[in-house]
Amino acid sequence: MVFMIHHEGGIRPYETGAIRNVRPRAIVESVKAAQGISKIDQSQESNDSLQTTSSLAITRYQQALTTGQFREPALKAGDVMSSPVSTLDANTTIEEAFEFFKLRRFRHVPVIEQDSMVGILSDRDLLTLAAERARSNEGTQPTNTQATTVREIMSTLVLSAHLDTPIHDVARIMFEERIGCIPVVSDQNILVGIVTRSDILRCVMNRAPIELWT
Repeated sequence: MVFMIHHEGGIRPYETGAIRNVRPRAIVESVKAAQGISKIDQSQESNDSLQTTSSLAITRYQQALTTGQFREPALKAGDVMSSPVSTLDANTTIEEAFEFFKLRRFRHVPVIEQDSMVGILSDRDLLTLAAERARSNEGTQPTNTQATTVREIMSTLVLSAHLDTPIHDVARIMFEERIGCIPVVSDQNILVGIVTRSDILRCVMNRAPIELWT
């Protein structure tokens, strides 16, 4: 199960578009379909064959519902995540955060306050702040980066997963929400790991072919 953790302590089930709807994104104009590509002639397939396949699928599904023989996920978030997790305190200065990201070459870091996760900071958050300050200084490099803390620019709505969340659910939500990571928490909502795009790609590379279901 993937769920949403808010910086004020609220936890609620994941809703499609939860992250994408928080930050407005540029609207991409639709592209006209290429000319000269003909549609597939559906009549090429036998209607009898399609009906047989559909009936068989429905029958198998009903049998699974009756017997409870659904397959269990073979790979879960706990199998793929990176642990332990490097974190930043909510009161860390922006200058310190810049140096931390530069030295560790991270792209996302959970933000902690009093042992609880209150947000997540990305390199995009830092670069956006730097660009805004550069523009405000008439194109010069920002110099007073100590004036703002991580708390003021972090994302406070964090999509998180449990250790037993199927990895295909984690990957799907990362793709749909266009995010680069999902923190993993225990049943007591304690941060225990993080799943990033690199973790998923590493799993594909080292464990191929991957069995998503047992």
